[in-house]
Amino acid sequence: TEGGGHVGWMASMPLVPMVVSAVAPLPVLAAGGIADGRGLAAALALGADGVLLGTRLLATEEAPIHPQYKEAIVRSSGHDTVLTEIPDIAAQQVWPGAMARALRNGFIERWAGQEWRLRQQADEVGTEIQRARQEGDVDNASLLIGQDAGLIDAVLPVHSVIEQMAAQASEIITTRLPRFVTE
Repeated sequence: TEGGGHVGWMASMPLVPMVVSAVAPLPVLAAGGIADGRGLAAALALGADGVLLGTRLLATEEAPIHPQYKEAIVRSSGHDTVLTEIPDIAAQQVWPGAMARALRNGFIERWAGQEWRLRQQADEVGTEIQRARQEGDVDNASLLIGQDAGLIDAVLPVHSVIEQMAAQASEIITTRLPRFVTE
């Protein structure tokens, strides 16, 4: 549920080990709420073989999205996201059994509790949010981001994100965690 975009109803901490146990020996990638080496180390500890990054990679120099969208991610506390059907209704998409985690902005606030009306105006509203996204109007676009946005404090090159994440995870695994092992 922590990730941005379409999510299920279970958080990563219990879900990852369940999936790992269910599909062993197939490799598993953890996703949802992972933006740094702490999340990578945690996912590995839960049995995952790696991670899938969403919101963290949107806030990179290489991401093909408007710079204002990237800055909205950096400004987000993660507490300003919400699970909602509003982006899907506006896009006239159906994702059975899933909600979308989005930035709680003017677009979401305007339509909260008005989903029935949004369904009636979805063509017009869909066009408006596409235009807002292209223009970088983060208050009037549908911005799918995860709670891990609260961990992101800069737009960086992808290679820097990966290098920093790997270094932080390595430090945790080799320096911090071994003190919990007794011989």
